[in-house]
Formats: sequence, C-alpha cells, structure tokens
Amino acid sequence: IKNYRHQCETLEIRRLLAGNVTAEVIDGDLVLKGDQYGNQVTVDQIDLPARSVRVTPYATEINGSGSFKSEVFSGVTRGIRARLGLGDDGLTLQGLGLAGGLEVIAGAGRDSILLSGVSLGGGIYARTKMDVDSFQIYDSSIGGDVAIYTGRGADVVSFDGVTFGGQLRVGTLRGWDSIATGDSALPEAAVLDAGSGQNLVTSNGTIRLDYDFANDEQGWAAGFSDYPAGQVTAWDSQGNPIIAEEAFNLQSGIRPLPDEMGSSDTAFLLSGRNLSDDLFMYMNRELSAEDGIVAGRKYLLYYDLTFSTNHPGDDGTVQAFYLKAGSLPQPPELVADPRYTGPIVKYRLNADIGVQSNDGLDASVVGMMHNGLTFAEGGWQFHSRSVLGTHRNSVVADAQGRLRLLVGMDSAYEITETLYMQQINARLIPVN
Repeated sequence: IKNYRHQCETLEIRRLLAGNVTAEVIDGDLVLKGDQYGNQVTVDQIDLPARSVRVTPYATEINGSGSFKSEVFSGVTRGIRARLGLGDDGLTLQGLGLAGGLEVIAGAGRDSILLSGVSLGGGIYARTKMDVDSFQIYDSSIGGDVAIYTGRGADVVSFDGVTFGGQLRVGTLRGWDSIATGDSALPEAAVLDAGSGQNLVTSNGTIRLDYDFANDEQGWAAGFSDYPAGQVTAWDSQGNPIIAEEAFNLQSGIRPLPDEMGSSDTAFLLSGRNLSDDLFMYMNRELSAEDGIVAGRKYLLYYDLTFSTNHPGDDGTVQAFYLKAGSLPQPPELVADPRYTGPIVKYRLNADIGVQSNDGLDASVVGMMHNGLTFAEGGWQFHSRSVLGTHRNSVVADAQGRLRLLVGMDSAYEITETLYMQQINARLIPVN
C-alpha cells in the first residue's frame, strides 16, 4: 500500500500509573513493599538455582529501576513477606518452592493474590481491606496453618487441588462473598466463615479444560473489535479504496510458528495493525453441558495461557499491550460505538471488556503481552512464555448450560502486534 492515509480518529494511550515495588532479601525472606499506586508482580523460580527467585513486574518498576524488567534475588532461604500498599494490587506466585511461608498485607483497593504450582514449608497469613478482593490457590502444597481474612466487599477465596498440612481458617466480612474449595482435601477442623451478606460456600465440581493449538482451532474462533469494520479508511496511490480490514492487516487462524522458534508446531494467530489506537483482538469458545457446564451455575474463571510474540519485555511501549481473559455474556457481535458520529464509525464488541489497561465486567487484565526477554537477550525475536490470571468477576451459565470463554489482547499503541496462542488451560470453579 502506497501513499496510505487513514481517517480513523486516534485516542490517547491509556496507561496505568507506573508504581514502584521495593524488593530485598532480609533474614532469608523476600520482602516486597508496594506504594500508593496499583502494583502487580509475579514471583517464580522457573529455571533458577535453589534459593533464588525472580520478580517480574507488570506496568510497575522494581526498586525504582526506571523500566519494567524482571530482577532475580538470591539467598531466599525462608519465605515471602509482602505489603501491597494502596491501589489495585496483584501478587502471583507460580512454580515456586520455599522452606518458609507467605505473609500478605493488602491495603484499600481491588487486590488479587494468586498461587499456582507452589510448595510452602510454612503457612500463609493474609489480610485484605475493603473493596473487591480475591485470594486463590491452585495445585499447591501448604505445609503450615493457613489464615485468610478479607474486609468489606464482594470477596472471593478459592482453592483447587491444594494440600493443607496445617489448619485452615477463612474469614470474610460483610458483602456478597464466595468461598470455593474445589477439589481440595480440607483439614478436619477447617473454619470457613463468610460473614454477613448473601454468601456462597461450595466444594467440588471443578471443570478443567485444556486446549493445544498444535493441530487445529479446538473449537475457538477469532474476532476483532474497536475499529471501523467494513468501511473505507484509506486510498492507495491509484485512488482505489481500501477497507479497514485490509488497512489494519487483520489476520487470524491456525498458522505454523515462526521459523526462528525451531518448532514444527502450529498455533492460533492473532495479528493486526492498530491504526485506531484501540484495537482488540480476541478468541472465544462456547462451552456447553458436554463440557460439564451446569445451567444457571456461577463459576470462577482461572486461565493459564502459553503464547509467543516478538515484543521485548523492556521496550518502552510494552505497557500499552494488555492480555485479557474472561467470559462473553452472549455470542460476539460488533455494534456501533455511539461516541463516534462522524463519517467513520468505530465498532466495538457487544461486551464490557474494559478500556485498555482497565478491567471490564466481562474481561480482566491478566498480564502484559511481551516475549519475556529483554532487547539485549533476544531483540525482536519470537519467544514463548506463560501467563496465569483470573477473571475478577464470577460468570453464570445461561438457561441452556452455555458459557463462552474469552481471551484477547487490547492494544493502545499504533503498531502491528502479532500473537501466536499455543495453549489455553482454563479452570472453572463452581460457586453455587
């Protein structure tokens, strides 16, 4: 395309205020302390020597580094102590084995604590304040006592595939709280106190769904929104009209992984040139009773995503690309955005996916889209990494026992972004 000029109204990039987390090892504990902004970090030990951990930020600096790079800390002989501070904070522990325990104190804000594939020799003490908070533990072993207390708000505490070596006490205050124990063997004297309000305490019935795109679509379909669908947005050098789908170079479907990855596998491609500064690229799949879904039942959603992209983790624009996951309340359709009344009309999805860095009712930010490497380590090469995350809101199957999974990427920067989704592992935990 030559002499290209598009007519889409551009938007300002909406970025989270970059907070800062101080991290240091004190007396064998990794000590994390957040500030007044929303801070989100992941701690793991994948491919690291014993007693070392990696702290990876999401739109957050570590020790005032001026970038969003991971840092490795050695000498962690005990556990983790975290003070999350104010703001909407997130702490994820994955692939982690520690001799000690975990202590988390969260301030006001929508806070989320997630443990997956974690082994602790000690116990857990966690306390959150008011607002909508969640504390979720999956496929983990906790050696000591577990005590989790949440404040006022519609809080969620859930376990699935967890082994408890000590006592368990969960206490939530006023609000519409949910406590789900999934397929976990609880201690005999476990105390689950949901406090006052319309609360739910449930067990068993977890649904696990694994999709590998090495062969086919696995029932998933692609879509694009937040762009002027089907409209002429440019003309080539000969004056021929170019519709938005061509100008945005929208591509999707099963494709071979890039040659540089040295794999013969395929993956589900999502790619587009974000000329609207607001492009949303997504995948969705309908579930039914054949998948174990029960009509009218409410579920919590947990996702484990493995994908490849070529965007370096330390590039200055990485905070403008947000991975989101959740559930569509109805079949996806494009609807005209009433905010755009000019000659070019932008179409959005008929669901509340939030705006870029913000969560919506139907989709939550679960991480940033990058290849997990610094530019010095891999340049703009494609590389695989995994992201764990939960949808902040519970979802409800319709009267026919249908529910629609949603995974996508919300872009806020005007470049071409390419994502190869390799695996989606979803877990649905019933809460009624």
